Amino acid sequence: MKRLFKHKIQIVLALLLLGLVGVHQNCTQRISSSMLAAVDGSTYTVGSTSSGTPNPSPTPAPSIVQISSGASHTCAIDSNSSLQCWGNNSAGQVGVSSPPYLPNPTTIFTAGVSAVAAGNTHTCAVVNASGQLGIGNNVNQNSPQQVIAAGVTAGAGGESHTCAILGGALECWGLDSSSQLGDGGTTNQNTPETIMDAGIVSVSAGLAHTCAVGTTGALLCWGDNTFGEIGDGTTDIRPTPLTLYTSGIASVGAGKNYSCAVTTNGAIQCWGANNDGQLGNSTTNTELNPVMAITSGASAVSTGSDHTAAIVNTEVWYWGLQYTDTTGDMKITSTPFVYLQ
Repeated sequence: MKRLFKHKIQIVLALLLLGLVGVHQNCTQRISSSMLAAVDGSTYTVGSTSSGTPNPSPTPAPSIVQISSGASHTCAIDSNSSLQCWGNNSAGQVGVSSPPYLPNPTTIFTAGVSAVAAGNTHTCAVVNASGQLGIGNNVNQNSPQQVIAAGVTAGAGGESHTCAILGGALECWGLDSSSQLGDGGTTNQNTPETIMDAGIVSVSAGLAHTCAVGTTGALLCWGDNTFGEIGDGTTDIRPTPLTLYTSGIASVGAGKNYSCAVTTNGAIQCWGANNDGQLGNSTTNTELNPVMAITSGASAVSTGSDHTAAIVNTEVWYWGLQYTDTTGDMKITSTPFVYLQ
């Protein structure tokens, strides 16, 4: 079911597996200290020292600046560049060895993380290291493998395909069974291929579809459309990028069989499969066209398999399928609610 330091810094995209991934995506490493970023942050305390000298006053609690959802887990980065994850951890995708389910946010790194992308059962990040796959074969790797040496500004990991943005150009690779790469065919690619030459600022990869936002605020989606995840009012597969909006879109999240977008006025609209309330419109009805989930205040959205998370006025809001304890018990909430403040 159902993505920094000496001399000149070169930022590259690292796909860092916290669990198991399809062979076409080839991201199958279980990471320890080098997992997501070079950790180079400081620890601060409040109160008094042993000598009685007051420590600096506490700073305001950090706000959430980025969020990403996998099939059934979610990760968030705060303004201190620390990373927290929660949800299904059966394949280690949250980033700790146990338990298999974490209903509450768990700190994975205290500093140094600049971007994160949660895939099906893996997690990816933009870091000062090499390590995303797309290396010209279908052999699983348990250590970082360089794919693109420099210039990557964003990336996204779907279930078995991956995309990266380099200087506005979009490159994708991996499984292409439903035209999720956007090259017009269905042939798997084990090295990056250029899908669009310029003008792309963000990308999100779902189970078998992909969406991207252009510099003008345009929204484009392509690939599988069985549940209306493209958002064009049909269920027809789209083998190449289809423009849904020419402007007004700030960011997009492609989930398993659905999608959500943040508009430039802070609203969130979602469309596609809604079996677990993941569209956030207080129903469980599939929608072939966008419906409203959040009316204002949203700055980011991330979509998983059957759940959605968003940053709304610096808080994390959540809707869809939710783990309620460490044993795997779940409940459905089809109306957005505050999850993390």
